[in-house]
Amino acid sequence: MKDQVIFRGWSGPLSRFKQSLCGPLLAYCVISLAAALPAVAEDYQFHVGDITRAHLFEAYPVFEAQYNIYEVGELSSGVVPDLHVQVLFATWCHDSEREVPRLLKILETAGVESSAVELVALDFNKSEPKGRAALRGLEYTPTFVFSVAGEEIGRIIERPDGALEAAIGSILGQVRSDDLP
Repeated sequence: MKDQVIFRGWSGPLSRFKQSLCGPLLAYCVISLAAALPAVAEDYQFHVGDITRAHLFEAYPVFEAQYNIYEVGELSSGVVPDLHVQVLFATWCHDSEREVPRLLKILETAGVESSAVELVALDFNKSEPKGRAALRGLEYTPTFVFSVAGEEIGRIIERPDGALEAAIGSILGQVRSDDLP
């Protein structure tokens, strides 16, 4: 029996020795893990509810870094009066980390006022205290909901098939000037 250690005559004392060590060792591991949890939990904090762009960039630098490196492509549509964009996203979501900064930069470049953009951060259950995600039937993050005069005109879910600029242009292009209030 190669690579096997057999302690003949020591099974009783060795077994009692292992049992006497296992209890305290297990207790030490559990206590150490419990003591480390607050530090670990701090590393995974996320925002829930309304958040400003400034706070988002300050608290989650990856969003600002993605914003800074993104180069806006060609914009096919101008600013639509009474436009409102509700951004339902999560600070823990990798798709949100990529798409939300792009959207913010595109909207800023297009001349959309920051007051027309509502940033709503969601928890792991994709909800928040005011229930806006549930009202919108949200399934995936991020979801960008475009509205004019309170009526939804389109949405982008998770990521567009092509360029984000083209997807936004397509949604805004559906609004004709005679449809506007």
